[in-house]
Amino acid sequence: EEKKFWEFEYGWFPREGRGLKIAFESLSTGRIAIAKGCIGLSKQALHLSRWWAKKRSQLGGPLENKELVRDKLMYGAANIMAMEAMTTYASNCFDSGRDIRIEAAAVKVFASEKAWQIADNLAQIRGGRFYETWQSLSRREATPPDEIMWTGSRPNKIFEGANEILVQLMFREGTDKFIKAGAPLVSRDSPLAEKIKAVLKIAGYYINSAADSIALWFPEFLMNNELFIEHRSSKLSKQVLMKSLRYRSRLAVKQLTLDRLSRLAINLGAMALTNSYAKELDKINSGHSYCQLADLFCFRTRIEVDMLFRALNKNDDEYQWQVSKRLLAGDFDEFLLDGIIPMTEEHMRGPKET
Repeated sequence: EEKKFWEFEYGWFPREGRGLKIAFESLSTGRIAIAKGCIGLSKQALHLSRWWAKKRSQLGGPLENKELVRDKLMYGAANIMAMEAMTTYASNCFDSGRDIRIEAAAVKVFASEKAWQIADNLAQIRGGRFYETWQSLSRREATPPDEIMWTGSRPNKIFEGANEILVQLMFREGTDKFIKAGAPLVSRDSPLAEKIKAVLKIAGYYINSAADSIALWFPEFLMNNELFIEHRSSKLSKQVLMKSLRYRSRLAVKQLTLDRLSRLAINLGAMALTNSYAKELDKINSGHSYCQLADLFCFRTRIEVDMLFRALNKNDDEYQWQVSKRLLAGDFDEFLLDGIIPMTEEHMRGPKET
């Protein structure tokens, strides 16, 4: 066979020059798989939390009757609903042949962080028993492998791309069209005509974004959440452009700002998908009112979203950066290392440099 035909037939020829994109796409399915694993871990952690809350009594009654314990249980239930909604959406996008780099990164970041918190809540509810190994504790009573769930949940925030890196990737990929359209506004050398064209393009993106959010149908029960999502999504778009204009090329190194912008997008997307997913579940299994879980998730997430918006424009990022230089230079060591024998490589295990 001719080389050209062979390459085209077996998929090599059309992919020439796209190696980096292919590599990123291959990571996407792994990130969705991690999110699915986080859902399984979270469900088991919630199940065990509820089991122990019913079984264990403290301060005059079972733990399940304590408000602080129920708060942790509801956190788990509401966020599992959101994790399922986001993972289902990302999986469907992949099945339809779409580029899911952003969706996969978002669901991996969201699910791994929520699963870690749910596992941490299990640790708090289980108390000292969580710290003891299950081999030791099982000599005295029936016990689940608590510490395995703990150690197994933490690496999910690192594997297939550390979460801190993925939120930076999300901003770069997800807002590329906004940045490109607004490039003439950023450049001081752009003529007035180009700047006017840029404004019109950006306005078009706003219209498309609004149309996408309105296309999601919510029951009347969740309409307040829909209005919140629509308003904050528009606000987020404006903030992306404002930060681009303010920092120009320096935006690439403003990691805390990019982190907040990406997490705003993740949270708003999670709210929209959770509302729609709950509505579909209620259609299939009427009488369970899954929308209540969605509403609880959205109520807490709305608080987080507004905190992130405030932090975008009122923060100590610059001051912290300046003080951190002194920390790295050792200016605070007299206080920070007082009372300990600071470890050096001589105290560490492993081969020593000669």
